Order: sequence, then structure tokens, then C-alpha cells
Amino acid sequence: MRHAALLALLAACKGAVTPVPTEPTPTPANVVINELMASNATGLQDESGAFPDWIELHNTGDEAADLSAWFMTDDGGVPQKWSFPDDVVIPGGGYLIVFADDDPSTTTELHASFKLSAGGEALYLVGPVESDLELVDSVEFGPQTTDVSWARVPNGTGDFEADGTPTPGAANDGGGAGDADTDADTDSDTDSDTDADT
Repeated sequence: MRHAALLALLAACKGAVTPVPTEPTPTPANVVINELMASNATGLQDESGAFPDWIELHNTGDEAADLSAWFMTDDGGVPQKWSFPDDVVIPGGGYLIVFADDDPSTTTELHASFKLSAGGEALYLVGPVESDLELVDSVEFGPQTTDVSWARVPNGTGDFEADGTPTPGAANDGGGAGDADTDADTDSDTDSDTDADT
């Protein structure tokens, strides 16, 4: 099922009309989905005082990554579901939090136009490469436990695991599952050269 969703996403990306940055950008694979929380009750708050779902991106490279003309989606058939505003940059080695609550972004916070499902789903990060869009990273996750994040361990490169000590905006420390269900069916893909043969 994962491969079918990825194929649908890649097919939808081919030929998509999107502005392409005029300056060279770092290899898209330098930016990864690093941590997420799909059931947030008492953790990270937004500036309104709410506890929305959140997604952490991490730039594993040394150079800044400009996310202008990048997209994030929870629907493989709609790769351009939510676009990053112009001039959003993750510094080399840095982190970026995007709240997933279908609220509008503000001047100080990013809010995606979708929510994460605590019952499990997929999340895709899509970026421009030459004149097309390309799948940069993706993660599938199963049912999530409230206030337990789904995080890459080791930070930025490892497989995803439940983490009872979330670290939004900082390196994942592998704090363990706490009371989380660690049998969730997950998969991730950081290969920016995904094609139909995989």
C-alpha cells in the first residue's frame, strides 16, 4: 500500500506547475521529517495557547535550506496540499516546527492546512527539483499515543520510534516509548531518487 501511495504522489508531482527558486538550493534530501506528534494534549503549545498536532523538520546539511516552493501533505494524491510561505529557511543543522491544525499561519508560526490523524496515516514532504516536484521524505505511522511523539532515532537519520520525551525544535534523544504502543506499523523514505521500481 505504501508503494501505491508513493507512486500516486510521484505521478501527481510530474509536470506540476510551481515556481522554482532561481538560486541553487541544497540537495532536498538534506531536509527530513524528524519528529511528529499526532495527539498533543499537554505538550507543545502554539501562540494562541492551543495544543495542536505538530511536525518537526530537520536540516541535516551544513548549508541553509530555503523551503520556498516546497509542500507538505498527508494525501499522496494531493502533493501541493500545503505550501511553505516564501522565505522560510532552515539553517544548517537547524529545526523547524509546523503545527498541523488547519489554522492560518502567522508571522511567527507555521500552521499547515491539515491535521494529523492519531489513528495513523502518512506524511509527505515535497520539494522542487529542476522543473518538477520530487518526494523528499515521507513517513507512515500507525495509531499514536497522546503526548508521545514519533521520532527518528538516532536524530535525523534513524528509523522512527515512539518517544515519551518529545523534543520539538531540538535533537531527538531517544527518550523511550513511555506508555506508547510500539507495535505501530511505520515506514520512512529519505531517498530523494524514489522511482517506480522501488
